[in-house]
Amino acid sequence: MTGCQQCALPLPVSPEADSALICGECLHNPPPFTHTSAAFRYLPPISDQITRFKHQRDLVAGRFLSTQLAQQLRLDYEYQAWPDAITAVPLHWQRQLWRGFNQAAYISRQLSLELKIPLLHCCRRKKATVKQQQLSRKQRLKNLRQSFEIMTNAKDLHLALIDDVMTTGTTARELSSILLKAGAKRVDVWVLARTPTPGT
Repeated sequence: MTGCQQCALPLPVSPEADSALICGECLHNPPPFTHTSAAFRYLPPISDQITRFKHQRDLVAGRFLSTQLAQQLRLDYEYQAWPDAITAVPLHWQRQLWRGFNQAAYISRQLSLELKIPLLHCCRRKKATVKQQQLSRKQRLKNLRQSFEIMTNAKDLHLALIDDVMTTGTTARELSSILLKAGAKRVDVWVLARTPTPGT
């Protein structure tokens, strides 16, 4: 999928365009993470599969989607170094108990096995927050403030942060910033799908 090299936002691209594309948002408000890989745009039927995986624990869909992401990652990292470790966006224990599992942790385990990259449990969500889906960008930032804490030494590590979908990138920005402040040397973001902006 062609998109911004930093946040994976789908972009209209001509065959003559430079492959190292950066969207306007990342140019004007650069994220703390370096690169984002996404296997799909968050549109039907992929969005339906992700919903079944996330909310109905459809692990067949989860394995398929994770395998597709692994294939995309092999292309994206053909000419760059793989991360030292993989870490998942954490769920608060109350949300995980209600849902029955953490979909990001499941994707992380699948990718760790398939790509032979160690799995680290770097972060904990220490504060229960309302669901991000229906919030504006400003509300998302406020909702996530001081929600995470570092649990594992990340010093000098190149990390891949795993989530199911990137919408505004607020969660990825917050967690990446925390990991970098804790000493990580680089954070990349890996997601199953990236939400396109209206009209793209």
